Amino acid sequence: MYLQSILVVALAAPVWSRACGRPTTTITSSSVAPSATAVDEVADAAVDAVEAVVSSATAAVEAATTYAAITTYAVSTQTSQTTTAAATASATSSASTPGRAVWLWESNLIQDDTEVEEFLSFAESNDINTVYTLIDRDMGFTVFQDFIEQCTAAGIAVEALMGNSEWILGEGDPTLEHELTWLEQYQGNATTSTSFAGIHFDVEPWGLDGWTSNEETYTATLQSIVLQVTSLGSTLGLPVAADLPYWADTINCTATSGAIQTLDAWMLDQLDTATFMTYRNTATELLDIATSVLEAGNSAGKPVWLAVETVDAADALLISYFGKTLSVLSSDLVTIHTQAATYSSFAGIAIHDYSGVKALSS
Repeated sequence: MYLQSILVVALAAPVWSRACGRPTTTITSSSVAPSATAVDEVADAAVDAVEAVVSSATAAVEAATTYAAITTYAVSTQTSQTTTAAATASATSSASTPGRAVWLWESNLIQDDTEVEEFLSFAESNDINTVYTLIDRDMGFTVFQDFIEQCTAAGIAVEALMGNSEWILGEGDPTLEHELTWLEQYQGNATTSTSFAGIHFDVEPWGLDGWTSNEETYTATLQSIVLQVTSLGSTLGLPVAADLPYWADTINCTATSGAIQTLDAWMLDQLDTATFMTYRNTATELLDIATSVLEAGNSAGKPVWLAVETVDAADALLISYFGKTLSVLSSDLVTIHTQAATYSSFAGIAIHDYSGVKALSS
């Protein structure tokens, strides 16, 4: 409105002067006064001229406004698409990055700042992005909160590791119930940066002396434990994983429906993921026994981890990298990843365990 008023005044003055035959100088009292008809004609002409100019100006303003809006929308849309594309590319890159995990059974070391620094340095040097950390109620919440916060800052997910084969027998201390209660209380007191990223349990009835004669009973008890753990995982919003032998497809179990399933298939149905102990000390031999594991993961539509051993265990010459160098292990891990990545279920490789791999010579 202010712009239009200025235009009216500016445009009316010269029109009035020209109609009266006068130059656009100030009209004094000695000037000849125009007739009434002339005044009316001038007024009409001035109004028409002003309306035309105002109309053109308004149209120009509207056009400019529309152009600005279109330009803003185009820029905004392009920016949004660029941001979305970048996020998608980042997610795709992250998803294609091989997982590398390590078991940390001796979790008491997280009470020592120097040990934690060494762990974080080792993890960074060896592309470790997940650690299965044994929970210990005797150490209290603060120690775990500090450790997890540092790992989170370093891009390392910390899963709550628990397990005791004696739980199959109704024995073992601490009990499964105590472990689950501790974890529930811990998560209830944790922040986003200090929370466990998942539950990882290791209960191996096949390691008990009575396994051969009690396979069916022990397997049923294991299934019960799995359901207890997954129930808590659901309550806490945590993914649940378990350790399994690569030959779990040779163990039968009974599903809720009453149907007979192999243990690997049943476990993958219940769990979010599983780590299969594909322990061999060459890439070729490990991949030979990993094929059925990866195929099971594909069939279940669940991610599966392969695993390597580094400690001095029984049959170490067959299953462990104990006595070999870290460079040999690292080279084999690259080969394993390259070959296993052809399976959609392949999630990564876990190393058993931190103390063992750390002891390998360079």
